[in-house]
Amino acid sequence: MTFLREASMHLSAALVAVVAGTGVATVSASEEPLAPLSERLAAGGDGVAIDFQRHVVPMLGKLGCNGRACHGSFQGQGDFRLSLFGYDFEADRAGLLDRADLDAPEDSYFLRKALGEDDHGGGVRTSADSWEYAVLRNWVAQGAAGVDGESDDESESDDESEIETGESVATPVAATFVGLRVEPAEVVFDSRDGSVTLRVFAEWSDGSVEDVTELSRFQTNDDQIATVDEDGRVSAAESGATAVVVLYDNGVVPVPVARPYETPVPESAFADYGDTEIDRAVAAKLRTLAIEPSERCSDEAFLRRVSFDIAGTLPSEAAVREFLTDPSDDKRAQKIDELLETEAYADWWALWLSDLTGNTEQFQNNSVGNRNELAEFWQEWLKVRVARNESYVDIVEGIVLAQSRLPGETYEQYCVRSSNYIAEGSMADAPGLTPYWARSNFRKAEDRAIGFAYTFLGLRIQCAQCHKHPFDEWTQDDFEGFQNFFADTRYGVNPKAKKENQAMLAELEMDKLRGGNLRRELGKLAASGQRVPMPELYDANEVRFEKQRKLAKRRKREFKPRGRDARVLGGDQIGLARYTDPREPLMEWLVGDARELFAKAAVNRVWARYFGRGIIDPTDDLSLANPPSNATLLATLTDGFIASGFDLKWLHRAIANSRTYQTSWRPTESNRLDERHFARALVRRLPAEPLLDAVRIATANDEQNSAALEKTDGRLIASGIVGANANRRTSYATQLFGKSLREANCDCERVEDPSLLQTVYLRNDSDVFARINDRRNGWLFSLGLADTKRQDEDISAQRKALAAKIARFKTAVVRAELREQAERAADFRNRLRQAKKEFAELSQPDAAPGGGVTAPDRLIEAAYLRTLSRFPTDEERAIALETFEAASTKAVALQDLLWSLLNTKEFQVNH
Repeated sequence: MTFLREASMHLSAALVAVVAGTGVATVSASEEPLAPLSERLAAGGDGVAIDFQRHVVPMLGKLGCNGRACHGSFQGQGDFRLSLFGYDFEADRAGLLDRADLDAPEDSYFLRKALGEDDHGGGVRTSADSWEYAVLRNWVAQGAAGVDGESDDESESDDESEIETGESVATPVAATFVGLRVEPAEVVFDSRDGSVTLRVFAEWSDGSVEDVTELSRFQTNDDQIATVDEDGRVSAAESGATAVVVLYDNGVVPVPVARPYETPVPESAFADYGDTEIDRAVAAKLRTLAIEPSERCSDEAFLRRVSFDIAGTLPSEAAVREFLTDPSDDKRAQKIDELLETEAYADWWALWLSDLTGNTEQFQNNSVGNRNELAEFWQEWLKVRVARNESYVDIVEGIVLAQSRLPGETYEQYCVRSSNYIAEGSMADAPGLTPYWARSNFRKAEDRAIGFAYTFLGLRIQCAQCHKHPFDEWTQDDFEGFQNFFADTRYGVNPKAKKENQAMLAELEMDKLRGGNLRRELGKLAASGQRVPMPELYDANEVRFEKQRKLAKRRKREFKPRGRDARVLGGDQIGLARYTDPREPLMEWLVGDARELFAKAAVNRVWARYFGRGIIDPTDDLSLANPPSNATLLATLTDGFIASGFDLKWLHRAIANSRTYQTSWRPTESNRLDERHFARALVRRLPAEPLLDAVRIATANDEQNSAALEKTDGRLIASGIVGANANRRTSYATQLFGKSLREANCDCERVEDPSLLQTVYLRNDSDVFARINDRRNGWLFSLGLADTKRQDEDISAQRKALAAKIARFKTAVVRAELREQAERAADFRNRLRQAKKEFAELSQPDAAPGGGVTAPDRLIEAAYLRTLSRFPTDEERAIALETFEAASTKAVALQDLLWSLLNTKEFQVNH
């Protein structure tokens, strides 16, 4: 296993060079490790060489001096600032030198502060007889050398320095940090009284190895399972598994810690467990922790669960009846394959990608056209590719390397093609998803760097924008190098096409309009079939190169392109001047050196959609300090996904066909408190779109109920619109149930926690009542049991409003024609046609209700199958029959039953 797989770490040239299967960076020691600094100081006194990076900076971290609550804060403390977590060695050394006395080290201001001899807001940090004080004092006495080994002590020779004791001290040799090893690499306790002390060793590029335990920081990811003190002593607590994280210099190593449950699990508990690679990895972890898995779920539970997870859709009454009576041994695998070929599957997973890539109409104000339509175009582009089962790499490449113009295409041809997308109401055939780069909240290089790392790598690098990441290897230099990939990608009027753009605007008599007014008017013209000038995605580097090329030609010099340097995370610098598009090397890296992390991020997120939590959780935090709950499981899925050619359907099949996925939610004694190791299914509240769609499907007539997987028009899972521009009532309901507004790069934007307002909505909102009672294409109407009086009144009001609108549009068309405003006339004719179409649809006679009211027992059974995807129990059937007998009419009884079922927890959760 690689370092990346086992420890969920990132590709780093420095760290990958020292990897091993234990899950931590190992040290190929060429000599015995140096003893801890405190021991060497006790034995050798002032003759021990003190290194600024190896010893002083970690010591400041250990004492809390460079923490965010002290001198590491942005404004510092007491006019003294250190880099947060110690990443800027030169600045930190300069700050300390200002407060050091090289001639009389004990009189150094920062040492007196640490001892409390001078007033210090941070209090006493050490004592004069401590080895910590000796480290800082000796560093000053030895000339306060920096990371390059250079000292400010002019009396110091090249080979050695004489300090007041007269002892010889070797000048520190400059070396870079290579890796970290922790012993033991894994801790398994057999009782609550267990404890073990970790030892930490650092390796440097000069081949030296040093015990740095006392200079390292330690933290536990779950103090209910294990605690750790500042000396690295790990103590057991409750049963379970977590990790203790060790931090030193740029090294972050998670050490798995586990304490099995006290009652052994008999092997018979795994007798019916699956034999897929997923199941073997999960079962091995459960055996280690003595956690008994829950039983396999029932067919009813499986069908409901897999229908929501794969297709975001409540199974129909007919589908439940058919599945439960199917005697086939492989019917679950067949159902998985069937769901993967449905329209709803493509919609549901395109919606996932829309969330991930930030599709929102709110930030499409830089593009020409209706914002809602642009959001729908984005969703459709993704849906088409999911439906075709394009590889995840190809989908991402179509986003990352999106281009406005096709190869060899002129600006005029590009404008014609783009205008046609708007006129035809579809951009599914566009070669790339340019709206991803057009968002108004995605224009700064730093925003793009943060969003890109989050979306495609599951990394939170925003901390490194200002300082070293507290729980990862990324520094401010890493961030600045990475953001340069995005600095020259622009969306707007390409300077090379500015004259053509202005000419087109003048031809359309729109050269006086600006901003949003211009884009709206151009969108209307494009919708009517006219060619309009379009903004485009271009590279500012290319524009600069054109100027440089012309200048070199004029001066008769050789053209040598000059551009930015960028650096992939954990890699070397790349000169962007040799690329026509700086995103090209970025994509090459994403599917090259970073391929495993790229695949892991996708696998982890898909897994979380099926299980309610990721193997790494949160799913957008694949940091070094946040290791997977099951490293073997994550590695297995990642390897398989890569081997499949990044085939999303392969991933869905692998997960859904596993016994792990098909485990019941009903807990065993040993797994009832555990939510990290997939011993049982977690009961999850349905996401906003599937839940609200489920209300619609459950109350629909038989035809629409049965066609829910294939006819998704009007479904929330099929819509790309998220914000205030959506239908007012729909927008309120989806936001109430936690739909992501896609405003920030965070999985936490989608909230699936229950709330009181959600309960009030399902119990009292008029929309829910309308779905049940007065819906013309509803189940009750088809049975002849609906009260449609209110809907008749609503339809009458809508017809009256449309009639008035038609009259206005007719007048507007005549006026525009008289004024010879052809484009305006065409626009109003288009609106007139749409209004007439809507009026005609409202004027169509409703289908006659079935009228064949069935027996109460049949209605009760159908209501349960439509909502809970199962037959009622005998007790439930008896209670429902009593309701029918007591009700004034069957209509009232069925309305009450349907309303009650929609308001059960069982309906609102996926289990």
